[in-house]
Amino acid sequence: IDIRVTSEMTAAGLYKKILKKLNWDYPIGRRNREDYEPYLKEACKKRKPKFIVIDEVSELYDGDFNKQVKYILKGFKNLPEITGAKVILIGTWKLLKLLDRDKETKNRYPHVQFPRFSLQGTEWKNLQQLLKTLSLHIKNKVKIDTRIHVDGEAIKYLASIAIGKLGAIISIFEKAVELAHYDNKGLLTLDDHIIPAYQILEKQGVLYDDDYDIMREYGEPEYFIPNELVE
Repeated sequence: IDIRVTSEMTAAGLYKKILKKLNWDYPIGRRNREDYEPYLKEACKKRKPKFIVIDEVSELYDGDFNKQVKYILKGFKNLPEITGAKVILIGTWKLLKLLDRDKETKNRYPHVQFPRFSLQGTEWKNLQQLLKTLSLHIKNKVKIDTRIHVDGEAIKYLASIAIGKLGAIISIFEKAVELAHYDNKGLLTLDDHIIPAYQILEKQGVLYDDDYDIMREYGEPEYFIPNELVE
């Protein structure tokens, strides 16, 4: 099952979301995660989920170890034992910083770091395919009638200025398509659309990536998959 975390989520809220995914009844109005643990344990014993994937966990990182974060980290720590499932937390570099606040929780979650987007090998083709798919999506979104073409130099520049961050690539591309729509062109070029789109978003602060501060703190990442996850 998969769960998406929000910045306001509590440990009790997390457990209730899992129970909902398992289609299991639980009492309404309880505020503590301990109140839901027996229901979660019973539900998982019956439903037997193999994996619980919790996405956007880095949304909980706020630079301050408040009470809410403290309790939800304890909730993460106990989840594998309560559910009997392999629990996978997904997030940005902020997730590592978040787990540093509770060593016991961190020790239960060996981390896997995936490299950011690059133009090496098949990923170059993947980026081209991604932009084609995005073109169709954005055309429907802003009601563009003409086909959108992207020249090779624009694609290379797009990937390089986004520093491999897929979200930034998508944001810049969406803005570039808007600009191309306004001047009635079906061809996205480097000078007319990609660079202006980047400049607009940079000025708005949309492209700021504070993950890089955390990356520098942790040093050069190693990319590996622990044996427990492979199994």
